[in-house]
Amino acid sequence: MKEMKISELTLAMIHAAKKGSNIAMIIRSKDALLRLLVEEKTGNQKNVRFVQDFKTLADVLIQETVRYDLDQKFPGLGKNLYGEESNKFTNALGETICVTIEPDQEKNVELLGQVLHGNHEAAHLLAQAISSQPESANNPLLDQVLDEIELDKVRIWIDPIDSTAQYIQAAESKADEHNVISEGLQCVSVLIGVYDVQTGLPIIGVAYQPFHHQEDDGWKSRYIWGICYGDTKVHFFSDKEDSKESGNNVIVTSSSEDQRIQEKLKEMFSLCYAAGAGYKALCVLDDKVDAYLVSKGSTYHWDTCGLHAILMAMGGGIASYKDCVTDLNRDPDLQQIRYNISTEVPTSGIDQWCNSNGVIVYKEPRILQKLQKLLATTGPMQL
Repeated sequence: MKEMKISELTLAMIHAAKKGSNIAMIIRSKDALLRLLVEEKTGNQKNVRFVQDFKTLADVLIQETVRYDLDQKFPGLGKNLYGEESNKFTNALGETICVTIEPDQEKNVELLGQVLHGNHEAAHLLAQAISSQPESANNPLLDQVLDEIELDKVRIWIDPIDSTAQYIQAAESKADEHNVISEGLQCVSVLIGVYDVQTGLPIIGVAYQPFHHQEDDGWKSRYIWGICYGDTKVHFFSDKEDSKESGNNVIVTSSSEDQRIQEKLKEMFSLCYAAGAGYKALCVLDDKVDAYLVSKGSTYHWDTCGLHAILMAMGGGIASYKDCVTDLNRDPDLQQIRYNISTEVPTSGIDQWCNSNGVIVYKEPRILQKLQKLLATTGPMQL
């Protein structure tokens, strides 16, 4: 079996996520182009949580670019990458085109020209972004990671654009008193996670925020990575946000969260609301909030796998909400979300990869214990 150095795989993921971030920024920079690239999901790919759920060419391009780049670095790895999106896109003429990345840039231009209904300027811009080589993310921490793992023992989950609705709408929003953004481009992220096929646990995570903050010359991005494999636990922030000290008794959730749970949480915590599963988990990593909680099956494996690895590298995790509130004595390791199995509810389409029992995202085990004791009295919700 071919072995990979975990440090090299992590670096390749950082480069791929950065390239994906660049593609997202190019597309978002031109509203007229973005409108051409939106396609409503249908059938078993539709997310029933929203009246409209959109797949964009940005999603497909980022996912397939990451697949292609990782496969170039580690031949055979590309087939082990899974995500929310298929690689099929329907253009303005109703033509269904299979989006694949080729080593020849002109072939990519030709394919993208078909998707974009002859918009060759846009096709060239995107093809250049696909072929670009991001600046090396040299980090001494990675040099210290000596572990190796067999290629066939890992799988990858990717969310090429988490919070697609915010990406499309680009609404403006100011930070609240906890420095949490409720909506807008800052909530968008590119998420990649590697998990161990045997244990189902995440081992490497990379999160890229293309629109982290604005400066005079435009949007600036940042990335975070983490490795949790055996005794190796390391993480890195390219830009750590200022926040209040941890332990500020704040929970971030969705405004649609069950009212009974919200009222119970308010007994011990303040609540705030934000868009994007990835962004809410990032708020936990940045110590803006103590935890992110959702009692329903509204997140998926691609939303959580990468961030889960980073949290575990920092001593936290992502636990099943139902397991936590129904069995206080269960080993915390057994409460962790596993990524090598689909949901226990027989379904098809994307719902088979739903975190159907809800999630509690935390960085400090004491917060998980505090939430367990508080919420055990509410009983499990209708999931």
